[in-house]
Amino acid sequence: MAEEKLNPKKSKVKKVIKILVIIVAVIDVILLGAVLYFRLPVSEYYDHSQAEFTIPDIHKGFIAQGLSLDTASDCFFITGYMNDKSASPIYMVEKSTNKYVKKLLMQNPDGSEFHGHAGGLTVHEDYIYVAGSGDSCLYVFNYDDAIKASDGDIIKSIGTFPMPDDMSVAYTSSDEDVIYAGEFFREENYKTDETHKMTTAAGDYNQALMFAYHFSDDEDALFGIEPEPFEVYSITDLVQGMDTYNGQIYLSTSYGVAFSHIYVYDKPESRKNLEIAGLTLPLYELDSSVLRKDFKYAPMSEEIVCVDDRIYTMCESASNKYIFGKLTAATKCYSTDIDWDTP
Repeated sequence: MAEEKLNPKKSKVKKVIKILVIIVAVIDVILLGAVLYFRLPVSEYYDHSQAEFTIPDIHKGFIAQGLSLDTASDCFFITGYMNDKSASPIYMVEKSTNKYVKKLLMQNPDGSEFHGHAGGLTVHEDYIYVAGSGDSCLYVFNYDDAIKASDGDIIKSIGTFPMPDDMSVAYTSSDEDVIYAGEFFREENYKTDETHKMTTAAGDYNQALMFAYHFSDDEDALFGIEPEPFEVYSITDLVQGMDTYNGQIYLSTSYGVAFSHIYVYDKPESRKNLEIAGLTLPLYELDSSVLRKDFKYAPMSEEIVCVDDRIYTMCESASNKYIFGKLTAATKCYSTDIDWDTP
């Protein structure tokens, strides 16, 4: 009799185990499907890339955006924002060792916490410039403050550099003599001014601009930048970052789960000027006539750094905000052979 009473319980346990096994199997299939969906179409990218450092705090709410290499300290400077709206950080990671160095918490010039999107950044000599997004400026920080600070310290902005035409700044980059600042366009939710849109000579319709400024030590320079841009670029949609390398211009484009693209352009000739914000600037159109390469990358690529014939890229897909990149090894910053599609 006792054995008969136990049988129904054993039967229920077996059913529960079977259900759990089925659930685990379904989850495994879903995870495998996600990995195949997001990795197979860009398998060439992964074949020609190597994982570098782990994106700091990628599992703690950090959403990676900006990337800049400072050769003086041999460190990558990294910006972004926090999913919980806490103070936006700047991280430093040593390039030669891929080791985390420190995290700094940004403050506004008035001493309040900086919670901004903190898109791109660039490091040049005495200053760190952080894209101010909708604030239409670059937030400027002292380079020495960052170098001398300890892990977890606060770094306070010493001021802002305004953008012409109240342009929203999504990214910034620099070479030896020039700093670039550009905007992001997406029709559904990130519109640009109508005067920033144009059909290029090649027939492409560009809907965003990027300004170029000279660095300067002159007294009239604000935070080491001449007060007015000296040229303007007409650029494609969805640009998240840019860099220059070997005389070419690299644009990183992405949005959502669609695959990213790194477009490589020769610098075109300026065929006309653009009248904007009271300025007359030579206009350079980055379009299909000067497009030389189109690298297909994993989704959600952000700012890029080109150095040592490699393109360093972070994606925001593995953040806790988007999650799916945790399944595709997007928790790392990758470096990719800059000529991997060359025969």
